Amino acid sequence: MRRVLFVCTGNTCRSPMAEAIALHLLGERVGTEIAVHSAGLSAVAGSPPTVEAMSALAARDILPPPPGGSKGLSVRDALDADVVYGMTLGHVEAVRRVAPEANVQALDPSGEDVLDPFGGPPSEYDDVCGRLYRLVEGRLPDMLPGLLPGGASGRER
Repeated sequence: MRRVLFVCTGNTCRSPMAEAIALHLLGERVGTEIAVHSAGLSAVAGSPPTVEAMSALAARDILPPPPGGSKGLSVRDALDADVVYGMTLGHVEAVRRVAPEANVQALDPSGEDVLDPFGGPPSEYDDVCGRLYRLVEGRLPDMLPGLLPGGASGRER
């Protein structure tokens, strides 16, 4: 089974949204072909996702990430993942410092940071959620190499 980990700072906005989006796009593959999780570099364990992040997901009919709240990144999590996606180049470098052997890369293949909407208006969360959707969808072939016939997600858009 492939393991994918999304990482941001507090694990209350970007990485849980990316996790929920991936779970949504991967559907029945979750739990059989792939496991998807998220973590934060400075997470306070158990903090819930922000209301704005959950509203942005709900507006797209995407279920929230699994319950349990935020989780700090552990070396084991980074090393166990087949790929770790950082929301910013700073996150990528931080994961590399903690777990140099981890396969970590920026979620955006161009290396452009996914900015943190924390504390911003709902429109910023919505913009970030839309961008995360496009980025995660574009990364699906990397998450499940050779297993996605008919394009990145195997679905018409």
